[in-house]
Amino acid sequence: MKLIACEMTSTMKFDKLKNLIDLGGVRLVNGLHTRHGLIFRAGAMNSLSDDDCARLSDGLGVHTIIDLRTNLELEERPDVKVPGTNYVHIPMFTESVFGISKERGSDIGTYVKHTWNRKAIRAALPDMMGIYSSVMTDRQIVDRIGEAMHLVINNVIEGRPTLFHCSQGKDRTGALASLLLLLLGADRETVLAEYERGGRVNRVKAVVEFILVSIFKLDPKAALDIYHAELAEKRFIASSLDTIDRVYGSTDALFRDRLGISDELRGKFRAALCE
Repeated sequence: MKLIACEMTSTMKFDKLKNLIDLGGVRLVNGLHTRHGLIFRAGAMNSLSDDDCARLSDGLGVHTIIDLRTNLELEERPDVKVPGTNYVHIPMFTESVFGISKERGSDIGTYVKHTWNRKAIRAALPDMMGIYSSVMTDRQIVDRIGEAMHLVINNVIEGRPTLFHCSQGKDRTGALASLLLLLLGADRETVLAEYERGGRVNRVKAVVEFILVSIFKLDPKAALDIYHAELAEKRFIASSLDTIDRVYGSTDALFRDRLGISDELRGKFRAALCE
């Protein structure tokens, strides 16, 4: 069953689901690897076709879908409900973290495309390094991360495949995946590399937007900012990990003392997901 899940994840084609990544096959420091077919991350799920839904529920056996997007993102682009799965909304960030508002909407790229005021454009672009270095000091965000981690952990222990997603499948999903991999025993460099995978699907888009903003908005700074914001650069998640070490002492302390993940629960999670 695990082998089938692995093969299906790598070969299965989706009509509207982008950036689906199976967290299986990641090498851990003890020489073991994460199992395939139990934890998935992905981008937006608001345009899924019927075939996409069938591939998720029947093909991959997804039991639970966790939506990490904000309330406004959910309002603008609600998920297509996948039959046979449990849907859980855990908004990891508030709208203000990414500069999302009713006026600007949840798609910053679209806002920039239709806005000609340089000051407004620059104000709309998120400070990625600032966001990543500060999110782990926000009490509400850390609580939401803990809620999502506990749900994933308990599902995996019970053998229930779980998928979590945001709008592009790189920032919020990347941060959650990074913490889960650290909990399992992946080293920092492996975690950074896995995080970076989430932005590869946007490489062409990042270049195109850089060119368009440079030419039509005549703003090289905004062009560069939007280019970096479209990617999942290692330095982003590295700044979050540095903040964790500075504020909590270590990721182990964060897991145990702040998020309430006991050594026993961590051991069960590892036993269920490592091979």
